Amino acid sequence: MSARLPFWSDDFDADLLRIFPEVEQEAAGIAGVKLYTHAYSSFGRLNHPTVWNDHHGMIAFFTFTAGGPTLGSYYTRDPIVECTPLEVLRDVWSHDYIIDLEGRRVCTWGWWEVMQPLMYAVRGRPLPRVDLDKARKLAKAKVSRLLHAIEDAAAARGLIKHEESDHAGHEEA
Repeated sequence: MSARLPFWSDDFDADLLRIFPEVEQEAAGIAGVKLYTHAYSSFGRLNHPTVWNDHHGMIAFFTFTAGGPTLGSYYTRDPIVECTPLEVLRDVWSHDYIIDLEGRRVCTWGWWEVMQPLMYAVRGRPLPRVDLDKARKLAKAKVSRLLHAIEDAAAARGLIKHEESDHAGHEEA
């Protein structure tokens, strides 16, 4: 596996890769895919994309095009930041926003609900009345759906070769 560049959540106790280290390997097939968004950055990498209020939550726009996403009536002065699919997964895990990838919503709001119980458990303060096994399964399913949605979109653009699989066509994570 190639070395990852430094990322803002490397030292975060509830970083996605600390809770689900296998996600890095699962994302290896699309590690070379580049995504672009308007964002803040740390270490020159994604640290929370610019978001806008939407009817369903905060929304961030991503694209495979280096010029950045089309924003329609939204406006920002924030720079365009290049990121990898794994960086997007790690960032949305903590920051919780809707992802629009080239005009298609591939990820819904609600990451905090699946991440929070696991974060508190890592910190030795499990939330009362939370089934941690169920929380892990729900969180992992949401991560997998988003990973597969990015993979499917990259394949549709011809950025990767992609065999039809049981995850093809997932709409929202």
